[in-house]
Amino acid sequence: MITLMKILYRKLVQVVAGIAFISLTSMTVEAAKGHVLIITAVDNIKSNHYYDDYIAKEMGVAVDSLDYYFNGSVTRHLQSLHEGTLEYILLPETDLPAVKDDIEISGEAEGSVASVDKMSLEEYHSLLEKNKTEFLLVINQHYLKKMESGTMNTVFHIVSYTLFDKDKKQLNTSSLYYSTIKLDKPNKMESQLRKTATKMASKLEKVVS
Repeated sequence: MITLMKILYRKLVQVVAGIAFISLTSMTVEAAKGHVLIITAVDNIKSNHYYDDYIAKEMGVAVDSLDYYFNGSVTRHLQSLHEGTLEYILLPETDLPAVKDDIEISGEAEGSVASVDKMSLEEYHSLLEKNKTEFLLVINQHYLKKMESGTMNTVFHIVSYTLFDKDKKQLNTSSLYYSTIKLDKPNKMESQLRKTATKMASKLEKVVS
């Protein structure tokens, strides 16, 4: 009877130790995650051919909801990714007016780059600390580039972004692409931008690793 109790006690100790190990491992992984603050540049839906009203009409949505479908699709999907080493936090809309003038975008399409030079290092650190992040990701532009070749029309969707570290150093600026034969409806575009966000996250993880 005593031997059986000893065996059961050892088993209980092993189970408790296993639970503690799993909890500690989970906490370590969470602590190791990098936290990225996302800011979408103001008025960043651009095109060499389409006006906002036309884009909205073709998509069948209100013109004032374009930001929700373009920027929102990317940021929502980035925030839904929990398996990588980066976690994404979107700057609250109420805080955007205070920083929007400090985010400058130069160039267009694949040449689009963000700058935070107008923001002091103290302000920059305060912004990251307030949102408990160590990196800043700016969604520079969604550029709709209409290409015509003979009887074929193609729309290239170019999503450009810039990543900064905790000290305002630019770590990466790049673009992702997909093409369609016309301006898609929201559901189809959402699917495409989900893939774009996943590719973006993969590229960013390689940059910070």
